[in-house]
Amino acid sequence: MVRFSQIFYIFEGLALSEFVYEDSHQLRYTNRKYVPIKSIIESLQALEGVVEETPYVLNGLTQSDVITRVEIDIKSIAAGSLIEDFVVRYFFKSEEGFNGWVDKLRKQSGMEDGKKIVPILIGSTITAVALLGVVKALPSGTGGQATSTITGNNNVVLNFVGQNLDMDAETVEKVISDSIRNQKKLAENAVKLVKPGKLDDEAQIIIDGNDQLVITKDTIKSAPGVYEPPKPAEKIDKYDRTLVKIRGTDRDNYRRGWSVILPGIAEQRVKLQLDENIDLNELAARDMVYANVDVIFKFDKSLNDYKVVEIYMNSWDNSSQ
Repeated sequence: MVRFSQIFYIFEGLALSEFVYEDSHQLRYTNRKYVPIKSIIESLQALEGVVEETPYVLNGLTQSDVITRVEIDIKSIAAGSLIEDFVVRYFFKSEEGFNGWVDKLRKQSGMEDGKKIVPILIGSTITAVALLGVVKALPSGTGGQATSTITGNNNVVLNFVGQNLDMDAETVEKVISDSIRNQKKLAENAVKLVKPGKLDDEAQIIIDGNDQLVITKDTIKSAPGVYEPPKPAEKIDKYDRTLVKIRGTDRDNYRRGWSVILPGIAEQRVKLQLDENIDLNELAARDMVYANVDVIFKFDKSLNDYKVVEIYMNSWDNSSQ
């Protein structure tokens, strides 16, 4: 079990007085072989990104706003099983704010000394945030087995956090998710954090030597090797003076009956809508024109690519032949 060193001190600046809580934590990758330097550097940078989300989560879990920021330093790195010892410093608005926060923890946890729960809460929060990131990193349509594996691992940690705060796992999960500032960045960091474990099929990640705070080997295997941000369901690209071939017309309607082909963009007929400043009769008399258009794409999962679904014509060059 990791021994926590706790330091309390006050930083006084211009009209400011912050109280700083500091303690040590550990990530241990149980890899049986050496880990490349590049992977270690990436995991350390990712760890920093994960930890930077925790002040907001800790405030959320305790329904407070006393923690303003966090700093993280690496204390030591050991080879063999890759061990990353690190120090976190949480900045509170004041010493009174810290004491009030600790008193809340004492009441929520039922511990006589609220300070004893602080390092446990921090370690479990770091673990829960990292696992949430892995969940967020799963590509849309990921198979049920991978999702259930990671969700199961996540639930163990969420329950551990909840037990120490007298909260159920569902509430803990919602608070954590709602507190994260940038879900995509967290997902990217979580993938990089677990990546060293992918070098060994049996590797897992143990936080603070606690057998309840483990990112399991099956979760590591199920996590994507590289994070790919989810593609937006729809996107719009603008094209100026592009060739438009008229295929269907309706001289009485701006929204229905029109279809076109855009060579190199939409090779099959696509629905066309028209700006109301366009003369329908004049446009209907042309087989092709050069126009300024918005092309609307929707992501097609079966194609794993975007497909043109509609075109909006803003204007056209009626001087072109």
